[in-house]
Amino acid sequence: MTLLDGKALSAKIKEELKEKNQFLKSKGIESCLAVILVGDNPASQTYVKSKAKACEECGIKS
Repeated sequence: MTLLDGKALSAKIKEELKEKNQFLKSKGIESCLAVILVGDNPASQTYVKSKAKACEECGIKS
């Protein structure tokens, strides 16, 4: 069985995404995240906030 270091893998993926996003920006393309929330579910709001934070770390507009 192989153990997976989730934090290290996440950091690697975010770094790759950041590089790809910078390349797109150099071509005049800006990545963004759009979200539509329906209702007042606190769990959904927390999820969306975490996605917005992840986007910010990668240079993606949200």
